[in-house]
Amino acid sequence: MKIIQAYVVKIDCFERILCRIMTGLICVVTISFLTACQSDAGTGSEEGTGLNAATESMENSPEENSQTSSGYTYEELEDGTLRLTAYQPDTPLPEQKTLEVPAEIDGKKVTVIGAGCFSDDKAFAYESKVPEFIILLPEGITTIEDRVWNTHIKQVEIPDSVTEIMDEAFFVKDSDGSWEQSGRLLILSCSKDSVAEQYAKEHEIKYNYENEDFRRDEAFREEFEKPGATDLRWESGGYEYKYYGQYRVEGTHTDFCVVAYCSYATGFVYDIVALDKVSGEEVQRIPLVDMGTIQNNFYYEIVSEGDADFDGEAELLLYRGAFGMNYNTNYHCYDWKDTEGSYKEYADFCGIMNPEINAEEQVIEGCIRDDGDGYTFSKYAFLDGEFILVEDQKYRFVENEEGVREEVVYTYQYVNGEWILVNSEKTGVVKQ
Repeated sequence: MKIIQAYVVKIDCFERILCRIMTGLICVVTISFLTACQSDAGTGSEEGTGLNAATESMENSPEENSQTSSGYTYEELEDGTLRLTAYQPDTPLPEQKTLEVPAEIDGKKVTVIGAGCFSDDKAFAYESKVPEFIILLPEGITTIEDRVWNTHIKQVEIPDSVTEIMDEAFFVKDSDGSWEQSGRLLILSCSKDSVAEQYAKEHEIKYNYENEDFRRDEAFREEFEKPGATDLRWESGGYEYKYYGQYRVEGTHTDFCVVAYCSYATGFVYDIVALDKVSGEEVQRIPLVDMGTIQNNFYYEIVSEGDADFDGEAELLLYRGAFGMNYNTNYHCYDWKDTEGSYKEYADFCGIMNPEINAEEQVIEGCIRDDGDGYTFSKYAFLDGEFILVEDQKYRFVENEEGVREEVVYTYQYVNGEWILVNSEKTGVVKQ
């Protein structure tokens, strides 16, 4: 028992000594910490100290890691390459200029185009509503993040090194503040079978192959002097058509390159180049200068296909634009001739306003507004190589005995060389 008590006494003494030592150490650390804080405060340090400094460091780490060179703000990634986060030059890029993004900055490779990098409108000097700027991305870029661009960029050249393009990479902010895909006036320039080409097809963005150029600026001017060309010539009335860009469209018999020329007052005119599907060489060139004077016709599908003559083969349809106060649209229609290796136009198709192909009845349906409250719906059959008008349905408001204007539809059919009224009936629509 005495031995046990002796050990207990010794342990108790040891615990007291240990507690005094720990207390002393804590006091020393506390005094040192307070002294350091007072020292920092006395020197007027702007970085802060202690927990506040650590919090600031965590919150501001992206900014602290960011650097600026030649108008580009960037940050270094873990692999030592750079991610561009903003382009803000001292002087905005002038209109109709090409911006070559650097492959390296301060000896380090650029691999990522970060979100919002080229979205600042202030970086670009522009007056026209039509995009003017071309961005050339260098070989070595691997990733394009979301919402990189703004609405003033008309073409982006994307190298084969790009392996990832985020789903919303080409979304831009609309005038109402919402984000939408910029696919109407934008063209992606890339290589065949590249990631960029696949992205363009999936997102319905216009694209071309970077080594192809089918423009013919001087020769195309002559088309403006031919009868039927658009009212504004190449350089008349102070307006000038300039080369805008070109993009590809895949077709059934041939592929196509649409070469666009733009007047910033009236819109676009085109050269449609048919290309051999295997060699890519030019097969035929169709000028499209008799366009309606609607500024935004680049938004529409200039080249499309449809079985207009109901022979089981697709015809080439070229959109002409919109005409008149009612914006009636029409198309040129071309049939592919295997024996000749070229397209031949069905000239009378162009006279059908607002055409739609009715495959079930095998007719082309058209529609036109005749006057303030009248419409005519027409049907055209393809007979002996021509589109023949075979039926008209005329919608008219007729005043009845009570003085109420009722809508009546009159159906006329072309029988044995003359038009016959085959039916008339009220639609139930009343106009006061």
